[in-house]
Amino acid sequence: MTSTSVFRDAQSAPASNPSVSRRAVPLLLLGSGLLGAALPVQAADPSADKAASEAAGLAPESSSDNAAQLGRVVVRTRKREELLQDVPLSVSAIDGDTQELQHLDKLQEFSLKIPNFQPNTSNPRTSSLSIRGAGGVLGGSDGSESGVGLIIDNVFFTHVGFAWGGLFDVQAVEVARGPQGTLLGKNTTIGAVQITTNQPSFKPENSVEIAPGNFNSLEVKAHSTGALIGDSVAYRVSYFSAKDDGRVHNPAYPRIPDDRRGDLGLLNTDRWGARGQLLFKLSDNLKSRLIVEHTESNEYNNYGGTVAPVLTHYADGSAYTTYDQKINSLFGISDPNHNPYVGSYTNPSTLTATVNGLSNELNWAVGDYTLTSVTAWRRFQLWPRNTQGYYGLYVVSTGYDVYARLLSQEFRLASSLNGVLDYQVGVYGLIDNRDSNFRYIYGRDAAAFQNNNASVNPDILDGVEYDHFGTARNNSLAPFGQATWHVTSALDLTAGLRYTHEKRKGGDRGYSFGGAQNLSTSDQALRDKTLLSTGGTFDISGQERNGTWSWLINPSYKLNEQVLVYGSVARGAKSGAVNTDTRPVYVAGVVQGSYPVITKPEVAQDYEVGIKNTLFDRRLSINLGLYWENIHDYQGTITDNTTYKNPDGTQLFVSYLGNVPQVRLRGIELETVWAPLPRLNLFFNGAITEAQYQKFDNAAAPADYGYSGGPKTLSLSGKQIAVNNTGISPWNVNLGADYSHAAGSFQNKPIEWFGYVNESGRGRTRYSNPYEQTWLGQQTYYVTNAGIGLRRSDDTLAITLYGKNVFDQEFFVSKSAGTTNAPATVGLGDPRTYGVSFRLSF
Repeated sequence: MTSTSVFRDAQSAPASNPSVSRRAVPLLLLGSGLLGAALPVQAADPSADKAASEAAGLAPESSSDNAAQLGRVVVRTRKREELLQDVPLSVSAIDGDTQELQHLDKLQEFSLKIPNFQPNTSNPRTSSLSIRGAGGVLGGSDGSESGVGLIIDNVFFTHVGFAWGGLFDVQAVEVARGPQGTLLGKNTTIGAVQITTNQPSFKPENSVEIAPGNFNSLEVKAHSTGALIGDSVAYRVSYFSAKDDGRVHNPAYPRIPDDRRGDLGLLNTDRWGARGQLLFKLSDNLKSRLIVEHTESNEYNNYGGTVAPVLTHYADGSAYTTYDQKINSLFGISDPNHNPYVGSYTNPSTLTATVNGLSNELNWAVGDYTLTSVTAWRRFQLWPRNTQGYYGLYVVSTGYDVYARLLSQEFRLASSLNGVLDYQVGVYGLIDNRDSNFRYIYGRDAAAFQNNNASVNPDILDGVEYDHFGTARNNSLAPFGQATWHVTSALDLTAGLRYTHEKRKGGDRGYSFGGAQNLSTSDQALRDKTLLSTGGTFDISGQERNGTWSWLINPSYKLNEQVLVYGSVARGAKSGAVNTDTRPVYVAGVVQGSYPVITKPEVAQDYEVGIKNTLFDRRLSINLGLYWENIHDYQGTITDNTTYKNPDGTQLFVSYLGNVPQVRLRGIELETVWAPLPRLNLFFNGAITEAQYQKFDNAAAPADYGYSGGPKTLSLSGKQIAVNNTGISPWNVNLGADYSHAAGSFQNKPIEWFGYVNESGRGRTRYSNPYEQTWLGQQTYYVTNAGIGLRRSDDTLAITLYGKNVFDQEFFVSKSAGTTNAPATVGLGDPRTYGVSFRLSF
């Protein structure tokens, strides 16, 4: 495949992976002729005998066999049970049954069903959540937080690594768009994802599911729940594991003798997790839920496939030295691999991650009030070792060792919902500590590569380790409150307020060790030059205290029982980031300053209007929303083009994590569900999204302008946001349906056929800087998920044949043009996967 086809035509087929055939389409998946399931949640109003499970989120409800009606969707986005159609906010929800049935095992798979939601979960550290085209600092500092909050079982996760691993034993997933913070947890600027897991039940229940599939995959899930001590204590134990051989074959490159060398399967899955819970019913009014959990993974999941060089000439037409040319001149590698579906890594190692968590939620009903206490501790550890180089070269292995801990305490007091005014007030406290050690471990080819000289002494860098040890500490305390005034039976006015006080401190230390000793003076000078270019020896720290306000004004009006109109104006804030990669600024080898340690907080002003319709005797729902959000001091990489000068008086340009003056998000979101027949649900949802820099005059110029005299900064004002070679789709759509039909009986119990299909499409997306000469991006593409199965009507037995990306649509989630020191790469979208699941409940 040529580089042109990789970068310009996402629909063309690259050379196939020699280790695995991906061409035999499992036509049985489509044999049912069914359309894809998209009804986010089938749920009913809570009832007393289901109180334990409903307290966490959604209560399942099946539509009547004789009447075509949509199930009522019950959500807890506002920390109380209410119908989704009555919530005057932009919210989407998917229940645990749908998640389990359709094998939505990772957060990014929910983007195939939820509009304007795009997680990037490439590895445990650089993952991010994106809503409406913006979110965290993708691949950014470990001291930064996401603009999209992640809340699991009422615990706010401050580091994306806390949620790494598979989703299992889930009751509901809800995505709330717009600034958050006046109801619970941490404050955010763009939205929040709330995940609720299943609670213990006093009614005995056990379940086991086994799902073998292609790529030699095997998934196992199990849970057990029931009474432990009479009607006072119930337990629940949940488990999952998932393994496969990987999507990309990485051959053993023979250049370096190494006992570890061998064929590997990259982009593999190798993870497991367990959760134990106790539900204490201390009295009719007092309950406590204790959760202990552990997850871990050991995967080769940080992969970018190499392709032919894209940047071959500077913007002025002069020649640019490519990575391929450099390794050919230095090491004689004349025919490097350009097929991204075959690995080019030298001795890659796994990214090993573990997460441990402990939390307790106490709910005490006192008269017309409910007091809630949520206490949580969580620890995330990551030990990555990325590739040592490409094509058998051992240049340098890098990776961030991360050790993150959080301790949080939240108290909430909620009134009853029966009066003219209902409200909730609370306080949230957080201690968030993170260590991030960026390790460079140099190999035998490093000296030649770094000095562009094949004849230098390899001992100059071989065995040397250079570390950036960054730290981030945050103590936060925030009172908050939100109230709804029921002005009339049709008109509500909701208002909320929050003040967050934070003390943030941290910094970075640079140091080196190892390698050959007693080098010659000239060799030592070359070593020092390389280490100085990565930061040298230093110790930088800083701290700040600040306070931010968040607020919400949210009126809504019911035109009738079927139609709700609403509007909202909200202000949200995101904590300033601690730059755990800060370093000195050198001029002629002398320190002249340093990167800022702590950025300013990010502040958003959001405006929304929407309408929610439930029509034709609850057969059709249509929800439409429009939003406009201005974000000031958006956290991203900026370039200082005024502070520092070179010895000759010319400007020195320094790029670092800072604040982009202003970003704008605006768009339209639509969600529809239609039940034309009993047991048949059709859906369509989509979004039109615009995410632009409104004021960003000091963005770093791309490598195309690295020629002598070329501009070092360019203005991105009015341009689309693009971060780390990934982009934002200008539109996305999801459509499909689910269907079930009686199929007789088995062991004197009714059984039924069921099936689903989900089609998800994304518009043509640019990944590259708009000033780059070559357009790097992804053409419009569609991915189809489908399944068909047979189950007992009581769900005690089910067999499902399922598939994801059943037509094997090839697409790329990121692209880079490459530099002199790194090859051009692409991030691969998930290929077709399929399997058969067997689930038994008893």
